[in-house]
Amino acid sequence: KHELTIEYVVESIDSLDVDIIAMQEITSTEELNILSNELGDSWATFRSGAVNSTYGELSYLINTNTIEFNNDPYTILEWEAFGSANPFSYRAPFVFEFIYNNQHFVLINIHFKCCGDGIIDPLDIYDEEFRRQQSSQLLYNYINDNFPNENVIVLGDFNDELLDNSENNV
Repeated sequence: KHELTIEYVVESIDSLDVDIIAMQEITSTEELNILSNELGDSWATFRSGAVNSTYGELSYLINTNTIEFNNDPYTILEWEAFGSANPFSYRAPFVFEFIYNNQHFVLINIHFKCCGDGIIDPLDIYDEEFRRQQSSQLLYNYINDNFPNENVIVLGDFNDELLDNSENNV
């Protein structure tokens, strides 16, 4: 992060020609809005959490020329994110519903707990792998209960290894 970060990000976004960007660990609503303004009038920004929070929150940049939506993004599973074991590491999943090419989509931006020792310990509610496993199960159940026939995309920072052996693979 330095004085050219926004300029570099704008160049990257322009060259990628993307319509939606899901971001994690965004610490400043003000800087996110500056980025959006640099991209042009057709970009909207949304950041979860309190406006003045400096915590690394989940965010979206959305090109309103190509993406149609009726409601702002919203968080889900808040108790699970902030409750006693907080499997979502204090970041409730951030949902954005939109229309693209006349099809409805549900985008769920996540940021799972980092680190760990590669072993799931179900007896320790603070074990990093166990928390990621619980987050995955909570999100799976939420999607099945609320969006059983929708086009759902889950993306973000899963903070997990794909090569863990089967008994410890989140």
